[in-house]
Amino acid sequence: MNFEKFEQHLNGIDAKSKPIGFGVHHFLLHFNSTFSQSGEKLFTEFLSSFSYVKKWIIASDYVFGDRKKPNDTVVFSIIPYLANLNDINHTINGMAPTDIKKTKRVTDEFLKFLSDGPVFNICIQLDRQRKLYTDEREYHQSKIESIISQLEYWCESTPEGRSGYLQSIKKFRNAAKLMQSPGINLKTFRDIEVVSTLAAYLMAKTASTIDIEFISWLSDRDAMLDFKTDKLGHYMLDCTRYLYHSLCVNCGVNNHGKALFGLPEREGKMWYDSINRIPDLLAGTFADYEYELNQLSHKKYVPIVEKLFSAEKRNLFFRIDFNPKLKSSRLTWSAKHDVVAEDSISIGTSDK
Repeated sequence: MNFEKFEQHLNGIDAKSKPIGFGVHHFLLHFNSTFSQSGEKLFTEFLSSFSYVKKWIIASDYVFGDRKKPNDTVVFSIIPYLANLNDINHTINGMAPTDIKKTKRVTDEFLKFLSDGPVFNICIQLDRQRKLYTDEREYHQSKIESIISQLEYWCESTPEGRSGYLQSIKKFRNAAKLMQSPGINLKTFRDIEVVSTLAAYLMAKTASTIDIEFISWLSDRDAMLDFKTDKLGHYMLDCTRYLYHSLCVNCGVNNHGKALFGLPEREGKMWYDSINRIPDLLAGTFADYEYELNQLSHKKYVPIVEKLFSAEKRNLFFRIDFNPKLKSSRLTWSAKHDVVAEDSISIGTSDK
């Protein structure tokens, strides 16, 4: 994705006026640069092979802050609507009837499906010491004020959407007030920004590569989705929706009506539970894998690493570091040895 035009547009704004627009943290520019080197070609080839499909899903899952796991991970699974949602759920359920936490063994059929089937997984490890800015209150406050200014501008420039913009302005103003409170949960705001930015980027990347009717984001249950909903609504989804719009505009893509967002039930089985077993499998495995020591905590993870981590035509792996220096790298894998123990595996890795 070329951000030059986007940056030129921002540079053209009068510096004396108040900030306006949907800001992008610099980590995305680093990730985009890394993604464009080799991963983009593989992703484009996948999308192009299903270019006749006009409806798409992005399912996602996360492992954040689990002290029993060595890594924080987020996984996005991009899936074409090759059948109706019930049939897709039924097919996946037949191969993977439970989440990775509850299963003792992953079926060969599911591994085959994820190594060369109609799904593309983008798996990202995040620096556990991540911070977005030295003073994160100031950072978020400035960004929220910039968003409010943009929405106020749209109220005048596109009055047909005024009602929706005013609702969003109210939510973002509540977010600005929360940012001033002494007990504000900066960690959740931080994670919301990282996840929503990556989701919007991948949605826009898909929409700018092939012609689509819509793309829907189906997130797993997480505290980010329900964060202060009484005051903020679904803040993470609003951030994603508006950034997706801005990125599509930057790419010259007409995105009107093309973004949909699914919400899971608060408890019990999710209506897209089977679909989310795809990112769940990879997020859980990637979070569990201590690759510097070549160790896994359970033998059920071993065939996943052996058969999927190196299947780059369908699975890409990245790392984003925030401290001490912001950088992004692609991880590539190649099995060098057989499993040496039930709880460990030897894998070769390299950064691209």
